[in-house]
Amino acid sequence: MKLQKLSNRELEVMHLLWKSANPLIASQIVNIDKDLTVNTVQAALRNLLKKEYIRVSDVIINGTSLARSYEPIVTQGEYLDYFFPAKDRSNLSFVANFVKSSSELDDLEELSILLEKKKKELERG
Repeated sequence: MKLQKLSNRELEVMHLLWKSANPLIASQIVNIDKDLTVNTVQAALRNLLKKEYIRVSDVIINGTSLARSYEPIVTQGEYLDYFFPAKDRSNLSFVANFVKSSSELDDLEELSILLEKKKKELERG
């Protein structure tokens, strides 16, 4: 599969979908990230559908109207591996920028766990 680069907004929406254990509707995404608007999220979701990063999981009743819920098709790992291959030294600057710009304690904790696991792997072998 040939992946396409995502815009910052598309990546924001994908990040929320990747973190969620369940499919999300546009209004749920807006409730999670108050910096986003429904119109922005809906535009990003349309683009992500066209690029085949997500699929409609279900159509649900939301209040008095129908809403589509979305789930990722492409995993976060697949996206990162495709655009930041292991042999590419820009990975280090990518991770450094991620750490500098991250405001999510959970993300940094997960990264810390992954780093410790990898260090132990390399020490063993």
